Amino acid sequence: MHDVLRLIPDDANSPEDWLSLLRRSGALALLTGERPGLPAGEAARLLHDCLASEPTSRVRSDELYDLAVRLAPRLAADAVPLRLPYPAPGRRRAPIPLDLADELLEHGVPLADPPRKLGSPGAAHMVVHRRPHLSRLLADPRFARELRSALDAELELEGLPEAGVSYHRHYRPHRDAELNSWRSTPGICRTPLGREVLRAWLDRQRERLRAGLDLNGLVRVLAPFVHIGGVVDELLKDEAAAREFAAVDVVALVLADLPTEADRPAIEALMATMRPEDLIGARPMPGLRTRIDETLPDLSELQVGQAWKALQTGVNCQEGLRRLVGRLSD
Repeated sequence: MHDVLRLIPDDANSPEDWLSLLRRSGALALLTGERPGLPAGEAARLLHDCLASEPTSRVRSDELYDLAVRLAPRLAADAVPLRLPYPAPGRRRAPIPLDLADELLEHGVPLADPPRKLGSPGAAHMVVHRRPHLSRLLADPRFARELRSALDAELELEGLPEAGVSYHRHYRPHRDAELNSWRSTPGICRTPLGREVLRAWLDRQRERLRAGLDLNGLVRVLAPFVHIGGVVDELLKDEAAAREFAAVDVVALVLADLPTEADRPAIEALMATMRPEDLIGARPMPGLRTRIDETLPDLSELQVGQAWKALQTGVNCQEGLRRLVGRLSD
């Protein structure tokens, strides 16, 4: 029977089969405390291992959630803090069941201290849909603090290299979405804490605009908006912010980034012939190269590459701003 307690749902054909095995073997009665013999802390260990085994690639098992709630009286009586399945080196990422944590706190189950920024799992992997308000969890200062830090870190795209070119590769300003962008609004963002963090972050982005940016800085300001996507439409409508972003003079930033002085109308005309594209390679295609040579004669090969990157980045930022202004506007 105790061997069964070492199994996790993935060891069976389905969560239903795993629960059936727990019942038939008598292990479930041990876990709930209906039968004596299970040391304090074993129920918390098994629940942690099971939660950590759930991949982010599939919908969370309702059976596991319901089992955890059924174990709540035993977990509270044991008084052994339950560890949530935070990300850790060498372990596959599991969903963070914040809704379950909220419900367990309501039942008096102690939760272990969360790591800094919750281990930075990403908001898309924070599960809240069965307790969308998270009133108990957010009332716990430990979790409120680390949730706030985790969301802030993700909105600031912490972990990406500081170099602007790297931002082109990760979150290109002209793209509607990238591989790791939020595909829908994470539930944590709809909580009062999430809305507050998002609003404070948007204010910081506006402050960065007002402080003055170079072209590389504008890319970095636009990059997180590509990451959060439609969250702007749902939670960050702001006409004043839309006007500020619409007022950004991208051509002026391009002119400052070119390797030589240039005439603004000529650069505007050249950029009007270009379309948003990924920056690939070290030099422009032949047709664009000809137009650059005509507009900016006598550049070296190195300077042509620099001019092309500045021009293409500017065109890409214009597209990113166009999309962002539309999303911010009511």
